[in-house]
Amino acid sequence: MLSRQLSERATGWRSMLRDPRVLACLAGACLLRALLGWQLWNEDPLARMLLSDPQYYADWARALAAGETFRPGEAHWLPPLYPWLLAAGLKLGLSLPGGVLAVQLCAGLFNTWLVMTLTERVTQKRSASLAVGVLWTLYAPVIYFESRLLAVNAALPLVLLLLHAWLQLEAQWKAGRQASGLSLASGLLAGLACLARPNLMLGFGVGLAGLWWICRRAPNPRAKHASWRGMGAAVVGLSLALAPNIISNYSRSGELIALTSNGGINFWFGNNESAHGTFHAPAPEWGSIARQREVSIAMAAEAAGHSVTELEASSYWLARGFTWIFSNPQGALRLYGLKLADTLSSTEFGIQYVLPVGRSFAPLLWIPCLPFGLLLALGALGMGRVTHGRTTLLLWIGAGIGASLLYFTYSRFRLPLLVAWMPFAGSGLCCLIEALRAKRWPKASLPAIILLAQSFVPFEGAYPLQQRANALVDSAIAAHQLGAPERSREIFKNALELVPGNPRALHELAQLDWLEGREAQAIQNLQRALALPGEYPRSILSLAELELSASDENLRKPAEGMARLRTWVEAHSASHPLFNDFCSSLGYYLLAYPQFARSEDEAVQLIDAVLRRDPQHQAALRVLGLMTPKSD
Repeated sequence: MLSRQLSERATGWRSMLRDPRVLACLAGACLLRALLGWQLWNEDPLARMLLSDPQYYADWARALAAGETFRPGEAHWLPPLYPWLLAAGLKLGLSLPGGVLAVQLCAGLFNTWLVMTLTERVTQKRSASLAVGVLWTLYAPVIYFESRLLAVNAALPLVLLLLHAWLQLEAQWKAGRQASGLSLASGLLAGLACLARPNLMLGFGVGLAGLWWICRRAPNPRAKHASWRGMGAAVVGLSLALAPNIISNYSRSGELIALTSNGGINFWFGNNESAHGTFHAPAPEWGSIARQREVSIAMAAEAAGHSVTELEASSYWLARGFTWIFSNPQGALRLYGLKLADTLSSTEFGIQYVLPVGRSFAPLLWIPCLPFGLLLALGALGMGRVTHGRTTLLLWIGAGIGASLLYFTYSRFRLPLLVAWMPFAGSGLCCLIEALRAKRWPKASLPAIILLAQSFVPFEGAYPLQQRANALVDSAIAAHQLGAPERSREIFKNALELVPGNPRALHELAQLDWLEGREAQAIQNLQRALALPGEYPRSILSLAELELSASDENLRKPAEGMARLRTWVEAHSASHPLFNDFCSSLGYYLLAYPQFARSEDEAVQLIDAVLRRDPQHQAALRVLGLMTPKSD
């Protein structure tokens, strides 16, 4: 029986590859990726210059490829599978980022094939699989994120293979066969997917429990026993996949951490008084992925009154998130409603990689123009046409939405959910075409219209504009690093036209002005940033340093700059992520302006304190180098 099923499945795959319509769909997907990859590489600064998460992953991969330990003594802050794969690519001779991005775009074709075969498996309709191939190709975030060094590119094929395995397991378990090899493989796939996207762990638990529940109700009396044993094999597979990461974390930090050490802080990011449905940094110091670990541990240690480990810090932030939820039930319910709305929104949320910004650089990104809400609506129309594995797919989608409610959503976070929704969407497109030909309303038209309409409601207000402005700022920084200062300045101005009161844009533009010798303009932009509501410490620091070091004597105001540094340091604790930067700057300028020192050794005390807190603080080490000759 099993050999016959495998033969039938192989025949289906072969028939798809012989179908000229399938080949045409894959050829179109290939051509579109080639065109978009070329234009993004040439026109979008963030395609070639790595910042934030991609820079973190690239640094990690380069260290591994060189046989070095990345951030020794620390548990993994970001999930490790993607940098492990990047390191393997580097050892095989792939360039970073160009060669890796080319491989990812090619892997995107494999994902397209897997989505189409998944659809054919659950609908038994070639028309539905063809429709899915078109819809998947014309949904812009799919290709857009393939052109970025992001972990979702490792997660997607694993999720698709996992769903294929689960659908096959459902048939096997119902027939009373535990299928130990396939069950073990499904656990391995799930574990690897979680090492790329840790929030997929909820989907594994819900999906596996759902498979057991489905088989428990099967008429075959052996199905329940087979599902129990199969689940055991799947859990073993999951454990085997996670074991290298657990061992690595323990060897690095001495703590048993299954995935990453940032789970608690991410939970708090999604559950606090200033949270949005998508990521929102509670303060500017949380925006840098490279410093989030240090900030979270320092603030947890200050609250505890003693030093804390990474696991203790994560537990502290997890508890703060739950404390806010239970102490503000109405606010939490409103926030969950906003998270759900954002998860179902046609707005493509992001911080650094925002689709409208990508389209401003690469107009070909308008070719894949389908909004997310249309895929939702088509899925509602096709719900009744998915005849095999529908419960399994819906449980995976529900678990993904649950993870979004627990944390927050991004455009790229929705892709692992979307692959399970695509069979419904493809069936819905076929249903709509048939209804239009028959000149009648398709079934489920009302829920489809409601899903489509709500996806365009601007629940987040002006926040998406702020995200676009921040993405433009990152693009401007990248353009400058690529050696295009004039283009960088133009992009900065575009960000300020979009959101005139964007303090980060004003600050970064001031840095560019200062670098190019426009000190008066730099001071003006910094003052504009500081006049906005809220505190922007980086601008305070830059303005103070300009007042202390401006080459134009008419702009130099040492007393005001020194007072600005002192006032900030005296008003903040050592747990603030910029505290060491301010102290290092204050120590440096006390050496340059000894008349402002409160004691002869004040600069020495400041730098010593910084290096006790952070022995590798580069600015403090540079000041120490200036002080050493005098101490000799």
